[in-house]
Amino acid sequence: MAIIGDKESGKSYIAEVLTMFKELQTGEVKIDGRFLSNYSARRLRSQIVHLTQQPVIFNETIRENIAYGRTNASDE
Repeated sequence: MAIIGDKESGKSYIAEVLTMFKELQTGEVKIDGRFLSNYSARRLRSQIVHLTQQPVIFNETIRENIAYGRTNASDE
């Protein structure tokens, strides 16, 4: 699944709610029929990727950029 939309349409807000970085202002969110509050933030954050419109490249090697955040990543 992907969330796409025009600039300033609320995509980042939805991602922040789904990963529990922000609380929903009104309404409710369900995933597979279960309320969002029934999930752990850690589990949701491990399964959701947030891709920004502006890519971030660190001043490191290509390998280190690809493996960022995965210290146990293999070269494969």
